[in-house]
Amino acid sequence: VAAAPGGLGEAANDVRQEPKVHLLEAMREAADRDMIARQYVTCFGDVFGVGLAALKAALARGEGGMWPTVFAYM
Repeated sequence: VAAAPGGLGEAANDVRQEPKVHLLEAMREAADRDMIARQYVTCFGDVFGVGLAALKAALARGEGGMWPTVFAYM
C-alpha cells in the first residue's frame, strides 16, 4: 500500500492536477469528507458559530490566558 501524505487519496478534483474548477466548487465536492472544505461551503459555520460562541462564553466567565482559546478549540 502506497503512503498518502497528509491523508490525501484520489478525488475528482485532485490537488496533484491542474485545477479544472473554481475553488468553491472543489470545496463543495470535498465537503462530506474534509472539514476545511466544509468550512468553505458553510461560510465557516463551525468557526463563527460554534468556535466563536465558545470563545465568547469563556471570556464572559472570566477565563484568562490561553483558556478561552482552549475552550474554543475543544
